[in-house]
Amino acid sequence: AVLFVIPVAAHASLEWSGREPRRPAISPGLVEALNTYVPEGGTVFSDLETSYRIGAYAPVYIVAAPPGHVADTHENRPYARRRDVEQFFRSGDYHITSRYGAGWLVVNGRRSRLEVDKPLVWADSTYALYRL
Repeated sequence: AVLFVIPVAAHASLEWSGREPRRPAISPGLVEALNTYVPEGGTVFSDLETSYRIGAYAPVYIVAAPPGHVADTHENRPYARRRDVEQFFRSGDYHITSRYGAGWLVVNGRRSRLEVDKPLVWADSTYALYRL
């Protein structure tokens, strides 16, 4: 066993490199904007993937996340919420956001071409934060 382990350990020690720090899954600017402009406990409406990441970086409520990451309960309704998010980004119907009490909207410009007629609070090359 020792004869097998020695070459593996030697190779690993020669090839070792430190791990590069991970970047946030959303832009640092969006993280800062969410923590600056959106009050703690505010409700943010966005696409599923962006919402999931927002929930990791800011003390806010999100309307929906990928159903595989949400308990499938009557109160959570992850599949109905996903449908509502998809319908909003197709139609731009703000009645959908108001049903959830969302006061903020984050649009990922790489995923959506939604034209928003609400006050722009912050934007970078990918994300835009709007006040609803």
